[in-house]
Amino acid sequence: MFISDCAQGFKNRNAMGIKALPAALTIIKPGPIQFELFCNFKDSGRMVLLNRDSSCLVEDFDRTMDEYKNGFGLVSGNRWVGLERIYELFSLPSPRFTLHVFAVRSDSSSCKTFIHYPKLGDASTGYSIDYNFWQHRTKLGGCGNPFGPKNQNRFSTFDQNNTGSNRCAARFGGGWWFDTTVDCTKSFLTGTMDGSGVDNFFLDDPTPKSYVKIQVLLKRL
Repeated sequence: MFISDCAQGFKNRNAMGIKALPAALTIIKPGPIQFELFCNFKDSGRMVLLNRDSSCLVEDFDRTMDEYKNGFGLVSGNRWVGLERIYELFSLPSPRFTLHVFAVRSDSSSCKTFIHYPKLGDASTGYSIDYNFWQHRTKLGGCGNPFGPKNQNRFSTFDQNNTGSNRCAARFGGGWWFDTTVDCTKSFLTGTMDGSGVDNFFLDDPTPKSYVKIQVLLKRL
């Protein structure tokens, strides 16, 4: 029997007396399709939606909308899990979630941002995203809010633009929930990590550096 998400896997491990690993590859089935997900078991089973690590082999994140829908990359390495898979996770019964954005800077310092009660639309809405509020962890410092204002931004790629004449995905070279403003975004998470193109950044970060690791994790409450 397949589990629906990482939180259920965490509970099952505890019930069986299995010592939870810090992280593990897990087969889940939140909807009609089963898929492999990297689960972080340090905090009740957070689900890794995006993983960027400059120490891994470089993964091209300048992809088509179809690729962003279906997901790409190595499950335990540089990976985007896929918009359709993320939508299935958001469609679980009694959905209450928090998105955790975690980044490590080139000087080994880190920052973390929390997006509370996010909601994701389906393909017909352009996978529009909305949320209740966001905050950062004071001890680590805030990375800034990569999802923009609460106006249900639609996801854009170079071949499916949802930002009008700004054509943000084509300009930045990666898919994201870009704003429809000329600035496009205050935080860009799918840029290059090797200096060969548009690098990742957080304009709201009070100590801006280049970033060597970025994760977006989903926690089911």
